[in-house]
Amino acid sequence: MTKKARFVLLEQKPCKKVFSNKLKTRSGLKSNGTLPIFKFCCCHLIIIPRFKLHLRPRTLASSHIGDADIPPLPRNKTAVIVFADFLRYLYECARSYIQDTHPNGSDFWTSVERHIEFVLSLPNGWEGAQQFQMRRAAVLAGLIPDGDGQARVQFVTEGEASLHFCVKKGLMTDAVTVCSSLRD
Repeated sequence: MTKKARFVLLEQKPCKKVFSNKLKTRSGLKSNGTLPIFKFCCCHLIIIPRFKLHLRPRTLASSHIGDADIPPLPRNKTAVIVFADFLRYLYECARSYIQDTHPNGSDFWTSVERHIEFVLSLPNGWEGAQQFQMRRAAVLAGLIPDGDGQARVQFVTEGEASLHFCVKKGLMTDAVTVCSSLRD
């Protein structure tokens, strides 16, 4: 593996150095009864803050973010490519964790990897054009195949995601009532 800088951590393999073996769990135990916790090497990672904002619609009436407010992308990289790298990194982290911590993790992963559905959040007001770019990034990342696989990517607005979290955690007040028809 070359030492050149990468946009994604996933192109670097996990160090697989256990930095804490005191965490115990009922599943995913190593032979000595501890859970392996892996530390990733990120010495060649380039941080690109707020890269997702490069996908934003420029026409939102309430948009208070201009091009000058967002750090530029590296030369010859598009927001879709950077987003694909980020999705690939998250996918690889999840895959590694499942394979390394669950009993028969590799077999389990093989049995489900072609059926995984991805739910991506996007800011309120983002629509079809932004969803298309995010789906394209999922294809480039190798999460889904192009074509029929795109149905495995779904979207939820950040507002909806927050509401679902609050409902699930019981954080709703009497001021907000969820009708039974909304839960179906």
